[in-house]
Amino acid sequence: MQILQGLGMRVSEDLIPAQEQNPYGAFEDREIFKIQRELLLSVSTLTIPPGGDWQSAPEVGRAVRDLGAIVEKSIGEAESIWGFKDPRTAYLIPMWNRIFNRLNVVPKYVLAVRSPASVIASMRRQYNTDKAIAEMFWLSKYTEALHQTGLNLFILNYEDLFSDRRHDLVRALAGFCNLDAANADVVLDQTVKRNLDRASMDEVTINNHYVTMLHEALATSSGDQFDRDALSSVVREARTAMTEFEGWAIEARRLHGDISRIRRKPDQANERPRVPPPEVVEKSSEEQSLLAELLACRDETTELRIQLSDAANQIKAERASAKAKVSPGSNKNELNLRKTYSFQIGNAIVVALQRPGVNTLLMPFRVVRLLFRAMTGKRPQ
Repeated sequence: MQILQGLGMRVSEDLIPAQEQNPYGAFEDREIFKIQRELLLSVSTLTIPPGGDWQSAPEVGRAVRDLGAIVEKSIGEAESIWGFKDPRTAYLIPMWNRIFNRLNVVPKYVLAVRSPASVIASMRRQYNTDKAIAEMFWLSKYTEALHQTGLNLFILNYEDLFSDRRHDLVRALAGFCNLDAANADVVLDQTVKRNLDRASMDEVTINNHYVTMLHEALATSSGDQFDRDALSSVVREARTAMTEFEGWAIEARRLHGDISRIRRKPDQANERPRVPPPEVVEKSSEEQSLLAELLACRDETTELRIQLSDAANQIKAERASAKAKVSPGSNKNELNLRKTYSFQIGNAIVVALQRPGVNTLLMPFRVVRLLFRAMTGKRPQ
């Protein structure tokens, strides 16, 4: 997405801020991310495609309306091609078809492919995800995206960005997206950093035969000119195998729905919290409870990052406004402002976001220390 922006594509001005796993930012629209995440959690889970007649759910109707408004506004304001990135879109393409048809928009799909070993290692590092779950997540996401788009897309293997053919690949990408390829080489060299190539460090053995088979087919497919019949055959075989065990996905969605209803607060639900049925109690072990807590913590962490970014932006605006009110040469007033607890707490948050890493880890301790000093009446330092 960073490459596409460099080639002239317009992206959202309100992006998810940089995180530890994405030091340069994920380049995901904050509002689209929020709507799609909440929708998936309401009709399925974040790791399983929605099943049954999910498009008839009332939440889908609201998402179509809200996302359609975002797309219409963004396209109207963009001076050139506009685009967005969100991995969750792979599970929701039928819904997006409704949006695009309503707005008379012809979409261009770019499928960024990461090796399953890299994805599994990343999910294990970031979320302690079980290897088998990570394999199924990789397989279901890519098969769903390939099937729902009818292979009418541009395939970009992440590892190819570090190969000798990367310049030709990026120029082809620009042409596919109707963007100017004149500065493609410059954009590529400025964007792709060798230190981001982590695939060689991921020592993961793939157990699922269909994961290996699909990755091999994708690795030999590149751009928008590839053997669609061969890839389609692999996708059909993998989807057929998964359909044979669809019962597991149905059971997972049911348990997810029961857990979500139990955890939901009374003022956030249309129904009062209820005691789970006996069969759920029997199947809910300590490990299932811990997994539910982990998934909830992961979602809450993402939401807190967004809120923290909003708070930092507000603090920066207040600091700028305060500085504007201080007359030139009034160094004493500025010095007094910097000594206040509110300024130092705000500065700690801003530094944690601008220079993530150690500053992010130390930020809570710095804020707590300042609050303690304020409550005990000690002078700021």
